[in-house]
Amino acid sequence: MADIRRDVTFAVRLVTAVDSGGFPAERAWVLAPPVIFCADWQGKHMDPQRETEVRALWTNEWLYLRFIARYRTITVFSDAEANGRRDQKSVISNSWISPTLFLITDY
Repeated sequence: MADIRRDVTFAVRLVTAVDSGGFPAERAWVLAPPVIFCADWQGKHMDPQRETEVRALWTNEWLYLRFIARYRTITVFSDAEANGRRDQKSVISNSWISPTLFLITDY
């Protein structure tokens, strides 16, 4: 796996059974190569205290994604709606880090 790109997440086929909650076992994630980053979307402002690791597994029915994200602080708004919106908007400010996923297939 040394020749796999480290800036793109590659999903590995899950060949073991999932647990009673429908999630892959911890040992299955070891086979999925991680993408680890701690910079902003432009590749700037490196901050190891905000490191994110992403791994992916797949079956014919499901795509499993595992994000392990570090935060300096997590802001919770007591006046937010149940869906996370506040003041009729869903706004991401510069102080937030939010994992974003773009799916691209070879088809």
